[in-house]
Amino acid sequence: MIMAKKLQWMLLLLMVSASMMNAKNVNPPTVHIQGDLSKYKYVYVIPVSGDKPAPGVPVNPGYIIYSRDFYPSDIISGYLMKFNYTILPECSLEHADSTLIVSYGFTGRRLLSMVKSACTVFIQMSDAQTREIVASFEAEGAGYDESFAMVEAIYTDLELFQYGATPSVKASVAKCKKKKVKIELTNKTATTLHAVHVKLIYRTNGAVVHEQSATIGRSLQPRQTGTSTVLRDASVVGKGYDIEVQVVGYE
Repeated sequence: MIMAKKLQWMLLLLMVSASMMNAKNVNPPTVHIQGDLSKYKYVYVIPVSGDKPAPGVPVNPGYIIYSRDFYPSDIISGYLMKFNYTILPECSLEHADSTLIVSYGFTGRRLLSMVKSACTVFIQMSDAQTREIVASFEAEGAGYDESFAMVEAIYTDLELFQYGATPSVKASVAKCKKKKVKIELTNKTATTLHAVHVKLIYRTNGAVVHEQSATIGRSLQPRQTGTSTVLRDASVVGKGYDIEVQVVGYE
């Protein structure tokens, strides 16, 4: 009897492990930007009818883990406040030309494994004066209950909004060799990158001794990080210079 129970537990653990190993990844987000997000300073978040906190429920039997209650509108408002947007209690005509109206909705749920699911959240932003759609974002989040998954999806949507409003590509030197420089790139834009133009600055004792221009042909999705190698110019091969990399453009 004891042996049979042990076999049952081992079978259950194997099933859970296999399920987690074969769990699907979340789908990539979709982004549509039709206007200039950088011109807006005010935000009005439409209160959704029935908007209420997601229930705190226990997950992962055997562990004391609870999801926290949250209001999606509070998460959206708090995130945007952190980036110096003024949250309006009502949509007025006073700042209509620089106000975004934000609406959101839960658009789907699917299982990733026996213990994990993905939820999709759609966020739409409209111009308060023209009522035209300026941008929309739809992202999936994964978690052991819907609350975790929804929060992750909301933050992904908002991060993409931030990238759309203030796009940039981050670059840093990951490793220097005698003939090569490995560069790490992070796509902080809302579109897919295909090429990044960089400038390598070589210094010794703080003084610039050489500048090198290079184009890195690398496809990077929004929020993705990757590394690429640039060959050093012949005049600086094998020299122990301090190297700085700057992004001068991208496409």
